[in-house]
Amino acid sequence: MSGSFEAALEVYYGTYIEPEKANLVSTTNPESILIWKDLVEKMSRETRELLFLVNNLPEEMFLQNGKVAKLKLLEVLQIRGWTKKQMNKSFKELKQLWR
Repeated sequence: MSGSFEAALEVYYGTYIEPEKANLVSTTNPESILIWKDLVEKMSRETRELLFLVNNLPEEMFLQNGKVAKLKLLEVLQIRGWTKKQMNKSFKELKQLWR
């Protein structure tokens, strides 16, 4: 009886995915992980911190299209004591990385 109850909870809370609809193919491989790790290690300390912040932001900081609300992010950085020069340098470094 508990098995069907747990299955019902998974459906109710949205954690259940039908096996046919699940995306089980991954584009990540050990080589791509190593390349990404090397890129991150070459970044400045501020840019790594910015990247960490963006990856750990709450959902409220994202727009509906999945992009970060830049003004809110700037407010968070200012609260953390970043100068405009540090912000501009880190954003520029990230832009160069994704080109």
